[in-house]
Amino acid sequence: MNKVVLQCEQTDWSSLPKIRNPITMPLEDLRKEAEFLRANQVELIPLIQSFGHMEWFFENGQNLDLATNPEIPYTIHVEKARTRQALKVLWDEAVSVTGARTLHFGLDEVDMIGWPKRDPEEITRLWEWHLPFLSSIAKEHQAAMMLWGDMILGPGESIDFSNAETRVHAERRRAVLPKGAYIADWHYKADPDPANYAPSLDVLTRSGFQPVASTWFFPNNIRGFNLAAIDRNMGALQTTWADFESSEANMLKYLSQFGAYILSLDYAWSGRKELPEALPYDPIALWARMFYHIPQPIRAKEGLLLGAPEDPEVRCGPWVFKQWRSDSPKPVKEEEIRLKSPALASGIALLLGCSAYGEENEPLAEVELVFTDGSRQSQQIRYGVHARAESDPRPILSGHSERRGQSGVYFSIEQPSREIKQLVLRHTHPLNPVKIQGLTLIR
Repeated sequence: MNKVVLQCEQTDWSSLPKIRNPITMPLEDLRKEAEFLRANQVELIPLIQSFGHMEWFFENGQNLDLATNPEIPYTIHVEKARTRQALKVLWDEAVSVTGARTLHFGLDEVDMIGWPKRDPEEITRLWEWHLPFLSSIAKEHQAAMMLWGDMILGPGESIDFSNAETRVHAERRRAVLPKGAYIADWHYKADPDPANYAPSLDVLTRSGFQPVASTWFFPNNIRGFNLAAIDRNMGALQTTWADFESSEANMLKYLSQFGAYILSLDYAWSGRKELPEALPYDPIALWARMFYHIPQPIRAKEGLLLGAPEDPEVRCGPWVFKQWRSDSPKPVKEEEIRLKSPALASGIALLLGCSAYGEENEPLAEVELVFTDGSRQSQQIRYGVHARAESDPRPILSGHSERRGQSGVYFSIEQPSREIKQLVLRHTHPLNPVKIQGLTLIR
């Protein structure tokens, strides 16, 4: 992967200070992201919507005088002088912060909402007015131009999502774009046949542009479109729309969109021809394992199994436990487990039982280790990551599960020279769905 398209309009721009909202990213974070990618030889391409999809620009009731429809503020009024000034200053700031050499102006689904009626002629007229201006911004910064391709493709020119009503309008819109521009040609139909993706790639190439095959998370879409791009020596872009906010909670909620990165990179790099169901791995499970699994011993280590002599031994993943007999499962807010004598450990393995569904990434409980020197170490137990209900067939993301409703997870001790004397489990879920069924200290 040598380029990252980062939709970054939700940044705390100094040029637009009044549109801050709960998911606004600090400007310094964007700068650090650009520096991190650059240090790893990855080019950051900032994506800032500059025509439609402009809801972010109108946050907190700002700039409504620049909306084509202030009642449904979605598309910016491109013919107003203040629009041009606002976009120019914004892009100047974005390039200054990121050092970008390619600018992605968005430009998809320009007339999707907020218009009194479908008027392709009006959209084309505004497009012909606006696109040369955006092109001049890229030229001023000695940068390439990039945009989504749906508005410049007409009927019959793509497998899906050709949003120009006629080919005449599509051709007029293509005519005002600079030759050599990158067109992120997004098509999401779950079709494994590369031939069906050829029309749009070929139309855009003949028009003098550089198409980039842009897929979503459907495996057959990834297979077919990537192979079509390989046949034409073109690049590929894996798109991710995880609720339009970057967060670990959303990654869990839309895990299939992130597992698709592995699938897309594999098809794009290898050129392999197997259908997705014939591949020797599950990309979603592989992504989860690579992201969530923590370092673990590679050789057998001694462990102290806590429990009564009559408790049966069970294995869950690489760990052995004494499975505690369940007494009355009456819900309690806090449980304490005291060791008969303090012990040293490099980590703890927990056997967890889960009785009820939770939201992905939802906190279920907190495990706190208490040491003899008075120090403490806490670890959150989260649904999906560490535990799942018996009725939930999806995999545990950070741990192992031999049977549904039960999982084994491991947490390392930050300072293993401290002696553990007590473990406290505090429930944070109203149904108390998680319970410790076994505990093993790893020497």
